Amino acid sequence: MDFCLEETVRPELRLYCGTRPDVTLSCNGGRKLLAHRRVLSEVSYFESLFQGNFAERGTDHVQVEEDLELFLEVVRWIYCRSATSDKDMALDLLRLAEFYGIDGLIEHAARVLASPAMGVMENSEPEDGVGHDQAEGQAEQQDSFDELPPVLEAGRADSTTGVAAVKMKDV
Repeated sequence: MDFCLEETVRPELRLYCGTRPDVTLSCNGGRKLLAHRRVLSEVSYFESLFQGNFAERGTDHVQVEEDLELFLEVVRWIYCRSATSDKDMALDLLRLAEFYGIDGLIEHAARVLASPAMGVMENSEPEDGVGHDQAEGQAEQQDSFDELPPVLEAGRADSTTGVAAVKMKDV
C-alpha cells in the first residue's frame, strides 16, 4: 500500500525504496504507520526523540496522539516534500508543522490557508461577489498551486491489520 511513489520521493531518499521500515508510529484509534527512523530524523523533533534520552530511543514504536490521515501528511512532507492542499486539513496541518518545527510544511499550510478560495473576499463587488482584483488574485494563486508537486492519495490502513505502510515501490 504505497502513498508516495518512488518518482515523488526526494532523490536523496530513494535509497530507502524497498528497504524495510524500522519504526511504527501509532496514531489515534490504534491505526499505525511504518517509517524509517533515519528519514524522520531529518526533522529535529524526531532526531531528538530517537537520539536523545527518551524512551523512544531504544524502541521501534512511537505513540502519536493524532489522526492517521493528518499525521500521514506530515510524514508525506518529510519523504516527498508534498502534502495535501485540502483546506479542511490546513489549520490542523499548520498546527502539527509548527509543533514538529517543519518550516517548509508551515509555509505550505499557510499558503493553503491564505488562498482566496478559503472564502476570504476582499474588494468584492455585490453583483457577482468577486471583485476584479479578487478574480485576478485567484487566477495568480491557482497558477502558483499548479507549480506545486502533485498531491498523491494517502494510503488507507489495511482492514485486517490496521497498518498503513510508508514504503516505496521498487524499480
